[in-house]
Amino acid sequence: MQTVDGRDRVVAYASKLLVGSEKNWIHKQDGTSEIECWGIVWATRKFRCYLDRQEFDLFTDHKALTWVFEAGNRTSNAKPARWAMELSQLRFKVFHKAGTAMGPVDGLSRLHYSTVNALTWADLLNAEEDDGEDRLVQVEEEDPVVFVPTTAEPRNDVSGNAEITPAPGLLEVEESGARPTLLSHSERS
Repeated sequence: MQTVDGRDRVVAYASKLLVGSEKNWIHKQDGTSEIECWGIVWATRKFRCYLDRQEFDLFTDHKALTWVFEAGNRTSNAKPARWAMELSQLRFKVFHKAGTAMGPVDGLSRLHYSTVNALTWADLLNAEEDDGEDRLVQVEEEDPVVFVPTTAEPRNDVSGNAEITPAPGLLEVEESGARPTLLSHSERS
């Protein structure tokens, strides 16, 4: 979440289905705790690049997890203990917040639509300079779920050569002149 004009706004959404042996957790006595704990571990792994080196607040509607992640507490279950050790590398505070107070937190896992409107890097990079900002505003107005975070820094403040790699091996962006171009994996030298 990011606070903009005094309101909390979502920066990103993520969801994951249980696969393989993870589905066995559903039938265990403490399966709900494992599933909730795995959700936190998975999300922190996914967004690690944003969470590393800064303190953040983690809100859960599963009260038992607040105890697992408190310093000095031990659990007899090896799996949450391993996950707690992994998460101890991050600086965060765990807070319990009732599910009813969190709003529609299960929206992605209960989504019945086959697609969700999204902006891709290619859309952003290939947008014309003149209408790029207008397109983002248009998408935000059409879809109340989409929020485009803004910064105080100029949009075109790129100097020298730039290379951005959001995920290793997936895409590369190089600056040629004033406009970045998207290179596919096969076009790289």
